[in-house]
Amino acid sequence: MPPHCPNECPLRSFMYDYFVHVREDAFLLRPLSPLQLVPLAAARGLTHPEDKVLVHGACGDHGMGRNGGEGGMLNSGAMFRRSVAYTYFFAPLDDYYLFWHERMSTAPLAKGELMGPQRFLQRAYEHRNVTLVASTAAFPVVNSLPISPPSKKKKGKAGKLEGSGESDSGSDGPIYSGRDEVCLLLKHRERQIGCYSQQLDMPTSELEALLCAQDAYKTTPDNGSRKGATHLRRRA
Repeated sequence: MPPHCPNECPLRSFMYDYFVHVREDAFLLRPLSPLQLVPLAAARGLTHPEDKVLVHGACGDHGMGRNGGEGGMLNSGAMFRRSVAYTYFFAPLDDYYLFWHERMSTAPLAKGELMGPQRFLQRAYEHRNVTLVASTAAFPVVNSLPISPPSKKKKGKAGKLEGSGESDSGSDGPIYSGRDEVCLLLKHRERQIGCYSQQLDMPTSELEALLCAQDAYKTTPDNGSRKGATHLRRRA
Protein backbone atom coordinates (compact mmCIF):
# COMPACT_ATOMS: atom_id res chain seq x y z
CA MET A 1 0.00 0.00 0.00
CA PRO A 2 1.38 3.46 -0.84
CA PRO A 3 2.99 5.17 2.18
CA HIS A 4 1.09 8.42 1.66
CA CYS A 5 -2.31 6.79 2.28
CA PRO A 6 -1.92 3.82 4.64
CA ASN A 7 -5.55 3.87 5.74
CA GLU A 8 -7.67 5.75 3.24
CA CYS A 9 -6.49 3.92 0.07
CA PRO A 10 -7.57 0.28 0.48
CA LEU A 11 -7.85 -0.31 -3.28
CA ARG A 12 -4.85 -0.57 -5.59
CA SER A 13 -4.91 0.01 -9.31
CA PHE A 14 -2.78 -1.65 -11.94
CA MET A 15 -1.37 -0.18 -15.14
CA TYR A 16 -0.57 -2.63 -17.89
CA ASP A 17 2.11 -2.02 -20.49
CA TYR A 18 0.62 -4.31 -23.15
CA PHE A 19 -2.80 -5.69 -24.01
CA VAL A 20 -3.74 -8.82 -25.95
CA HIS A 21 -7.27 -9.26 -27.27
CA VAL A 22 -8.31 -12.54 -28.93
CA ARG A 23 -11.82 -13.05 -30.26
CA GLU A 24 -13.79 -15.93 -28.75
CA ASP A 25 -13.78 -17.95 -31.98
CA ALA A 26 -10.05 -17.49 -32.65
CA PHE A 27 -7.29 -20.03 -32.10
CA LEU A 28 -3.59 -19.35 -31.50
CA LEU A 29 -1.30 -21.64 -33.49
CA ARG A 30 1.69 -20.73 -31.33
CA PRO A 31 2.23 -19.07 -27.94
CA LEU A 32 2.64 -15.33 -28.32
CA SER A 33 4.50 -12.66 -26.41
CA PRO A 34 3.44 -8.99 -26.43
CA LEU A 35 7.14 -8.11 -26.32
CA GLN A 36 7.32 -9.10 -29.99
CA LEU A 37 5.62 -5.79 -30.63
CA VAL A 38 8.79 -3.90 -29.65
CA PRO A 39 11.04 -4.86 -32.60
CA LEU A 40 8.14 -4.52 -35.05
CA ALA A 41 7.53 -0.99 -33.83
CA ALA A 42 11.24 -0.13 -33.75
CA ALA A 43 11.59 -1.21 -37.39
CA ARG A 44 9.15 1.58 -38.21
CA GLY A 45 10.92 4.14 -36.03
CA LEU A 46 8.30 3.91 -33.26
CA THR A 47 10.31 3.40 -30.08
CA HIS A 48 8.55 5.67 -27.59
CA PRO A 49 6.08 3.94 -25.22
CA GLU A 50 3.39 6.42 -26.27
CA ASP A 51 3.75 5.62 -29.96
CA LYS A 52 0.53 4.02 -31.13
CA VAL A 53 1.25 0.60 -32.63
CA LEU A 54 -1.20 -2.26 -33.10
CA VAL A 55 -0.17 -5.74 -34.31
CA HIS A 56 -2.65 -8.12 -35.93
CA GLY A 57 -2.44 -11.31 -37.99
CA ALA A 58 -1.53 -11.28 -41.68
CA CYS A 59 -2.99 -14.53 -43.07
CA GLY A 60 -6.68 -13.80 -42.66
CA ASP A 61 -9.39 -13.72 -45.31
CA HIS A 62 -9.05 -9.95 -45.74
CA GLY A 63 -5.67 -9.56 -47.36
CA MET A 64 -3.92 -12.92 -47.51
CA GLY A 65 -0.63 -11.78 -46.07
CA ARG A 66 -0.73 -8.18 -47.26
CA ASN A 67 -0.21 -5.25 -44.93
CA GLY A 68 -3.25 -3.89 -43.13
CA GLY A 69 -3.18 -0.76 -45.25
CA GLU A 70 -3.94 -2.76 -48.38
CA GLY A 71 -6.63 -5.20 -47.37
CA GLY A 72 -7.96 -4.11 -44.00
CA MET A 73 -7.30 -5.26 -40.47
CA LEU A 74 -7.77 -8.85 -39.37
CA ASN A 75 -10.48 -8.60 -36.73
CA SER A 76 -9.75 -11.85 -34.86
CA GLY A 77 -7.69 -9.98 -32.30
CA ALA A 78 -4.65 -7.80 -31.77
CA MET A 79 -1.92 -6.84 -29.34
CA PHE A 80 -1.01 -3.26 -28.54
CA ARG A 81 0.52 -0.87 -26.04
CA ARG A 82 -1.37 0.87 -23.27
CA SER A 83 -1.42 4.06 -25.34
CA VAL A 84 -3.69 2.29 -27.88
CA ALA A 85 -6.05 0.55 -25.43
CA TYR A 86 -8.76 3.22 -25.26
CA THR A 87 -8.69 3.74 -29.02
CA TYR A 88 -8.81 0.00 -29.72
CA PHE A 89 -11.93 -0.64 -27.68
CA PHE A 90 -13.87 2.60 -28.20
CA ALA A 91 -12.95 4.00 -31.62
CA PRO A 92 -15.06 1.47 -33.60
CA LEU A 93 -18.08 2.21 -31.40
CA ASP A 94 -17.60 5.97 -31.72
CA ASP A 95 -17.27 5.83 -35.49
CA TYR A 96 -20.23 3.52 -35.95
CA TYR A 97 -22.71 5.27 -33.67
CA LEU A 98 -21.49 8.88 -33.62
CA PHE A 99 -19.31 9.72 -36.61
CA TRP A 100 -20.42 7.40 -39.42
CA HIS A 101 -21.68 10.13 -41.78
CA GLU A 102 -18.72 12.36 -40.99
CA ARG A 103 -16.24 9.59 -41.81
CA MET A 104 -18.06 8.68 -45.01
CA SER A 105 -18.12 12.30 -46.19
CA THR A 106 -14.47 13.07 -45.41
CA ALA A 107 -13.16 9.72 -46.70
CA PRO A 108 -15.70 8.26 -49.12
CA LEU A 109 -15.32 4.74 -50.43
CA ALA A 110 -13.56 4.27 -53.73
CA LYS A 111 -15.49 2.79 -56.63
CA GLY A 112 -15.96 -0.92 -56.00
CA GLU A 113 -14.68 -0.72 -52.41
CA LEU A 114 -16.71 -2.49 -49.74
CA MET A 115 -17.01 -1.39 -46.11
CA GLY A 116 -16.59 -4.74 -44.35
CA PRO A 117 -15.49 -5.18 -40.72
CA GLN A 118 -11.79 -5.32 -41.67
CA ARG A 119 -11.89 -2.11 -43.70
CA PHE A 120 -14.04 -0.36 -41.08
CA LEU A 121 -11.57 -1.17 -38.28
CA GLN A 122 -8.62 -0.11 -40.41
CA ARG A 123 -10.23 3.28 -41.09
CA ALA A 124 -11.22 3.83 -37.46
CA TYR A 125 -7.71 3.21 -36.14
CA GLU A 126 -5.71 4.90 -38.89
CA HIS A 127 -7.91 8.02 -38.54
CA ARG A 128 -6.57 8.21 -34.97
CA ASN A 129 -2.94 7.80 -36.06
CA VAL A 130 -2.57 4.18 -34.99
CA THR A 131 0.07 2.31 -36.99
CA LEU A 132 -1.26 -1.11 -38.03
CA VAL A 133 1.33 -3.86 -38.37
CA ALA A 134 0.30 -7.16 -39.96
CA SER A 135 2.45 -10.04 -38.69
CA THR A 136 1.33 -13.65 -38.38
CA ALA A 137 4.71 -14.58 -36.86
CA ALA A 138 4.02 -12.21 -33.95
CA PHE A 139 0.26 -12.79 -33.76
CA PRO A 140 -0.43 -16.37 -35.03
CA VAL A 141 -4.22 -16.31 -34.88
CA VAL A 142 -6.70 -18.22 -37.06
CA ASN A 143 -10.49 -18.56 -37.05
CA SER A 144 -11.79 -21.80 -35.57
CA LEU A 145 -14.93 -23.72 -34.69
CA PRO A 146 -15.57 -25.97 -31.68
CA ILE A 147 -16.04 -29.67 -32.38
CA SER A 148 -19.10 -31.03 -30.61
CA PRO A 149 -18.58 -34.45 -29.01
CA PRO A 150 -20.87 -37.35 -30.05
CA SER A 151 -24.16 -37.30 -28.21
CA LYS A 152 -24.00 -41.03 -27.37
CA LYS A 153 -22.00 -44.18 -28.03
CA LYS A 154 -23.55 -47.59 -28.28
CA LYS A 155 -22.66 -50.17 -25.69
CA GLY A 156 -21.23 -53.46 -26.91
CA LYS A 157 -20.54 -56.69 -25.05
CA ALA A 158 -19.14 -56.68 -21.52
CA GLY A 159 -20.22 -53.09 -21.01
CA LYS A 160 -17.56 -51.76 -23.36
CA LEU A 161 -18.14 -48.74 -25.56
CA GLU A 162 -17.91 -49.70 -29.19
CA GLY A 163 -14.82 -48.29 -30.88
CA SER A 164 -12.99 -47.71 -27.60
CA GLY A 165 -11.49 -49.57 -24.68
CA GLU A 166 -13.43 -47.53 -22.16
CA SER A 167 -15.93 -49.05 -19.80
CA ASP A 168 -19.42 -47.66 -19.66
CA SER A 169 -20.23 -45.94 -16.40
CA GLY A 170 -23.88 -46.81 -16.79
CA SER A 171 -24.92 -43.26 -17.59
CA ASP A 172 -27.05 -42.54 -20.64
CA GLY A 173 -25.75 -38.98 -20.90
CA PRO A 174 -23.23 -37.56 -23.37
CA ILE A 175 -19.66 -38.83 -23.33
CA TYR A 176 -17.03 -36.10 -23.60
CA SER A 177 -13.36 -36.41 -24.45
CA GLY A 178 -12.32 -34.34 -21.43
CA ARG A 179 -10.85 -31.50 -23.50
CA ASP A 180 -12.14 -28.76 -25.75
CA GLU A 181 -11.37 -29.48 -29.39
CA VAL A 182 -11.52 -27.14 -32.35
CA CYS A 183 -10.97 -27.30 -36.07
CA LEU A 184 -9.52 -24.46 -38.11
CA LEU A 185 -11.88 -22.54 -40.36
CA LEU A 186 -10.15 -21.15 -43.46
CA LYS A 187 -12.07 -19.43 -46.22
CA HIS A 188 -9.22 -19.59 -48.75
CA ARG A 189 -7.70 -22.89 -47.67
CA GLU A 190 -4.79 -23.40 -50.04
CA ARG A 191 -3.56 -19.81 -49.95
CA GLN A 192 -4.02 -19.43 -46.21
CA ILE A 193 -2.31 -22.74 -45.41
CA GLY A 194 0.63 -21.61 -47.52
CA CYS A 195 0.68 -18.27 -45.71
CA TYR A 196 0.59 -19.78 -42.21
CA SER A 197 3.11 -22.46 -43.15
CA GLN A 198 5.56 -19.89 -44.46
CA GLN A 199 5.07 -17.33 -41.69
CA LEU A 200 5.25 -19.85 -38.83
CA ASP A 201 7.55 -22.45 -40.42
CA MET A 202 4.93 -25.17 -39.89
CA PRO A 203 4.48 -28.22 -42.13
CA THR A 204 1.37 -27.93 -44.29
CA SER A 205 0.36 -31.44 -43.20
CA GLU A 206 0.20 -30.25 -39.59
CA LEU A 207 -2.17 -27.44 -40.54
CA GLU A 208 -4.28 -29.60 -42.85
CA ALA A 209 -4.85 -32.09 -40.03
CA LEU A 210 -6.52 -29.35 -38.01
CA LEU A 211 -8.87 -28.16 -40.74
CA CYS A 212 -12.62 -28.52 -40.49
CA ALA A 213 -14.01 -30.97 -43.02
CA GLN A 214 -15.19 -29.49 -46.31
CA ASP A 215 -18.68 -30.62 -45.36
CA ALA A 216 -18.12 -29.51 -41.78
CA TYR A 217 -21.69 -30.07 -40.68
CA LYS A 218 -23.37 -33.43 -40.75
CA THR A 219 -26.60 -34.68 -39.26
CA THR A 220 -26.61 -37.84 -37.20
CA PRO A 221 -29.66 -39.70 -35.90
CA ASP A 222 -30.54 -39.32 -32.27
CA ASN A 223 -32.82 -41.47 -30.13
CA GLY A 224 -34.17 -38.53 -28.21
CA SER A 225 -36.85 -36.01 -28.97
CA ARG A 226 -34.80 -34.40 -31.72
CA LYS A 227 -34.75 -35.84 -35.21
CA GLY A 228 -31.05 -35.22 -35.55
CA ALA A 229 -28.06 -33.49 -34.02
CA THR A 230 -25.55 -31.37 -35.87
CA HIS A 231 -21.88 -32.06 -35.12
CA LEU A 232 -18.69 -30.61 -36.41
CA ARG A 233 -15.92 -32.94 -37.37
CA ARG A 234 -12.25 -32.47 -38.11
CA ARG A 235 -11.04 -33.10 -41.61
CA ALA A 236 -10.01 -36.74 -42.03
